Amino acid sequence: MADLISYVWMCVLVMVTIFKQLPNWSIIFGGLVLLPTVSALPNAGPFPDISFNVFSQFILEHLGSDITLSQVLVVLFTLTENMDLLSLHSRQQNPKYSGEAHSSPSAWIKCLAHELQERLGTDQNQLYADQETAVSDTVNVISTNLDALAKTLGLYPYDSNGKFKGKLKPVSHESIQPVHMICPEAVVCQMAKCKPQSLVLEVKLRDIPRVTLIKGCTAHANVQVLTGQCPGCKTCILQIMSVLQNQETNIPKYT
Repeated sequence: MADLISYVWMCVLVMVTIFKQLPNWSIIFGGLVLLPTVSALPNAGPFPDISFNVFSQFILEHLGSDITLSQVLVVLFTLTENMDLLSLHSRQQNPKYSGEAHSSPSAWIKCLAHELQERLGTDQNQLYADQETAVSDTVNVISTNLDALAKTLGLYPYDSNGKFKGKLKPVSHESIQPVHMICPEAVVCQMAKCKPQSLVLEVKLRDIPRVTLIKGCTAHANVQVLTGQCPGCKTCILQIMSVLQNQETNIPKYT
């Protein structure tokens, strides 16, 4: 929690540093109000760790043959971002007390299916297999696919015998964070007296410096800073950015 508080204050200081140069100090307070809230993900569970072969086979068998990568990712992240809804859906599929009825698909996941239909619009037919295009109740078909995909991903709190394994936790996306690199924006030498030659890496791999990159309000540690060099005039070219110095650790922060 102490680290989280420190990080929030760091974001505030970044905003103050930027707006301090503006004549109207009221803009500072407006910027602080708009600062995104940073919150820790309590008891997060791991991102689904199934093989790509299993995942791709599911997509080929249950979704449209012309579905795009972006549409597949929308479906995937729609499930990983809605653990509470999946918990409600799975509980309704596993009645425990008198008066409870098994519902598959449940109204919970039907709402999710309907929302995905609206998101994909004219491409909503990609949410089910080509041979099911003649089905009139497409919400039921999509709901069934979402239910099956959730179970394939391990986002289902019951085992094959209907035994409750534990509440679904929020899914952490830490393991799928991309690798960030700081590189020159220019791709060729821009010196007036030189030809627009392509740039080469100026330092050896073992000598590349690493910094903490602040992108938006998120800190990314150990990001490599790559320097380009013109092979003709030997001019070194860096990414142009502001640098903030951390007083405690003395590590440069690039924004």
